[in-house]
Amino acid sequence: MCWDEGHYNSLHIHVDHIVPLDKAPDRKYDLENVRSLCRSHHGLVTRNYLNTGVNELPVTPAKTDGPIEL
Repeated sequence: MCWDEGHYNSLHIHVDHIVPLDKAPDRKYDLENVRSLCRSHHGLVTRNYLNTGVNELPVTPAKTDGPIEL
């Protein structure tokens, strides 16, 4: 996720549980349930989960600088 957006800093890699531990504490050490995120993305994902219950990056509306042509 971070790499795809051009964010990579090996000093600030966090482990994020895909299915949060409050939902599946038995998956704490399940390697299929973790992903590495930069500190910034981990904060965004965690904040989104706490606010909406969705453990992914928040969806942001597309910027528009005028009419959209189809």
